[in-house]
Order: sequence, then structure tokens, then C-alpha cells
Amino acid sequence: MSVVSFSGFGEQFSAVASFWWVWLPILLLVLLYNLWLGYIRAKYKAGIKWSLLEIRIPREIKKTPKAMEQILAGMYGLRNKAGNIIEKYVDGEVTMWFSFEMVSFSGDVHFYVRTPAKHRNIVEALFYAHYPDLDIVEIEDYMQLLPRTLSELYEQGYEMWGTELRLLKDDAYPIRTYEDFHTTVEEEQLDPVSALLEVLGKMNRGEKVLLQVLARPADYGWVKKGMLLLEDIKKKTAIRVKTKTNPTGETETGEGPIARTPGETDLLKAIDRNLSKPGFEVIIRYVYMAPKEVYSHNTARRGIYSCFNQYSSVNMNSFKHNPKMRTETWWVEPPYVFPKMRRVAKKRRMLKNYRGRHMPEETFSAKILTSEMFDWNVKSSTFVLNIEELATIWHLPSHLVLTAPFVQRVESRKIGPPAGLPIFGSLGEHTPWDKT
Repeated sequence: MSVVSFSGFGEQFSAVASFWWVWLPILLLVLLYNLWLGYIRAKYKAGIKWSLLEIRIPREIKKTPKAMEQILAGMYGLRNKAGNIIEKYVDGEVTMWFSFEMVSFSGDVHFYVRTPAKHRNIVEALFYAHYPDLDIVEIEDYMQLLPRTLSELYEQGYEMWGTELRLLKDDAYPIRTYEDFHTTVEEEQLDPVSALLEVLGKMNRGEKVLLQVLARPADYGWVKKGMLLLEDIKKKTAIRVKTKTNPTGETETGEGPIARTPGETDLLKAIDRNLSKPGFEVIIRYVYMAPKEVYSHNTARRGIYSCFNQYSSVNMNSFKHNPKMRTETWWVEPPYVFPKMRRVAKKRRMLKNYRGRHMPEETFSAKILTSEMFDWNVKSSTFVLNIEELATIWHLPSHLVLTAPFVQRVESRKIGPPAGLPIFGSLGEHTPWDKT
């Protein structure tokens, strides 16, 4: 029986192989198309000039995360995409992204925003419009002060741990946002970022926590997918049953809808509201570094991650580790071999991705060409958060957060020039750049 089956398979293979002149050119064209698209997009990304801005906050901010939501709405308007075949196949244009970062150097917390250099002025204007007392300064990348490779990190006596987070459910299911932390009494209001800032501020000497939220404006596709999910939930929660009874006591075939439970109704409203706001494709990535004598695996794996549990809701959505990116391996997990080598490869990838603020590659060829031994570059993935969710995770702390001991503050308030000040000089006078 097995001989016959093997013989039949051989005949099928020979039949397919005999038509190589049909499928081989198609296969090569698909491969060349994928290679070209990966190459031209990599070239486009390499040509992007970036600006890293440090956000120095004032002594007191009486703004809710709503202000950050409005900033993100403005940044969403900067979305670019390939509009024709020249931009897509010749220029290799891809949608640019932003990086919102919180970094703790031995308990000293800093806020950064990385933006394409051509958008710097607009991004600064958006922040100043909603936080007029900020001080925004362009700085050199702080990653230049840290080890560039895993080998250098080990040589300096450091150990590291890193991970990426992802959503437990579909993007359409919302997480808890700052609106859920709101109370009617101002003194009792909570700032969602307070838990994370407290953990970052408690780092010991030598410990470093690097957290980045990469955000790229998403297209309308995630909304369409979410609407289909919403319709499916509506159908499942609107079951019809026999309800009519005739005078003789016999049940007839009449039907009537079963009322949805309050939880099901709230879920439908929450999903519908979530889909009503612009969304960003997001990656949340963080790295913990520390000298080996003070390195704490518990802080790395559970301490920082626990701060994201406050956004969880049992019937909505929550965050979880992406196990394929987390810098841990076990021999009991696939592929069951070389766990130490795979762990080193994961750490190397995590450090490289954080330093470059890398989003996942779009093409299969680019993923393969950027892969390494024991580390295939196909594990990182994005998810979609709308501007309200994203603002909840990353925003400037309000006056409700006691962050003064470990967040650098601007001690003096910035004010604009007095009205009527001759900025460019009167007609006929020399302007400052005319003088030699």
C-alpha cells in the first residue's frame, strides 16, 4: 500500500515538474518583485533623517491626557503613503513613524520623542499648543552613550532583558483608557502614567530602563475589520427563540429577540467608540540593563510589565508579552535545541531593534535578508491603538503625579514676547542676518 502511495506521489511530482516552463517564470517574477520592493523600501528608510527631542516638563502640568490625544490627532495628519506607482516602486515610500520614549537612568526619568526631521517643527508646535510651558530641545541620541553591541554590554559587566508587548485580543477591543480613571472629585483622580513613573523612579544606581512606543498612522483597514467583528458580535448576542403560546398551551413558532446583558451592551458600545477615532500601528518595546551585581530579573520581567496591567479589562482587552521576542528561551519550547544560543540571538535582536527604533519589515524577502543564525526576523508584530489608548500609555505627567524627585523639571515658566515688539526690524533697517 505504501509502495503504491509513494509511486502515485512520484507520478504527481513528475507531472508538475514537466510544466516547469509555466510555474518557474511566475515564481521568479514573484521573488524578484519581493526582492525589489524590500530593497527600495530599505533604501527609502535609510534616507530618512531623524530628530530626537527631549521633552522637559514644567513644575506643574494641569492638563489631562486629553491634551496628548489632541497632539496625536495632529500627528496622525502627517501620515504619508505611496500615492502612485512611482512613489511605491521607484521611491519605495513607506509610512513614517514616531517614537515616544520614557527612559530611566538610575532613577532619573526622561521623556523623548523621535520624529522625522522634516516634521520636527510641526511636532514641536503641536506640543507647545497644548503644553505652552514645555521646554523642547533637540539632543544627540542617548543610545550613543550605551553599548552598541551585546558583546560590549557584557564586557562592561552588564546584563540585559527585553521584550515586546502585544494585545491579548483583536485590535477592535479597547483597553482601559484615561477616561476610565476619571472621577468627579479632582483630588481623587488618577493619572495612568503614575505607576510606570514610580517604577522607573525607583531604579537603583546603574540600572537603566529604556521604553519606546513606536507609532505609525494606520490606514482604514483596521476599522473595516473591526466593523465586521462588531457585526458578528451583534448577531451572536441577538439570538431569536420561540416565545408564543396558543390558548391550548401549545408553543408556536413565533420568535422574539433575547435582550442583551448589560455587559454585552457595554462591549458593543466600547468597540464602536474605539473604532471612531484614528488609529496608530504600535509596537511597545522595553529593555532593562543593569550591572550584574544589581541586576534583577523580577524587575525586568514582572515589575515593568505589571504597570501595563492597569489598562486591562476582563471583557475588553489587555497587554501580554510577545514570547517570540522576549529574551528568554527554554529547552522545553520549540525548536527544543540550542537554548543558550537562541537567547543570545534574541538579546542581540532586541538591542538592535531598540537602537534603530525598527518597525517590522513589510516584505518576506526583507525579513529573511535581515535574519541571523538562530534568529529569524519574523517575530515582531504591530497592533493598533487609537489616539485615546495611545495617549493613555504615553503622556506627560499631570500635577496629580508626585514625580518631582526623579523627573527633570523646567523651574521657570516660558512666556512670549510683548505685543508690538519689532521682531524683524522696521522698514529700511538692517535685520540681524544682514550684519557682518
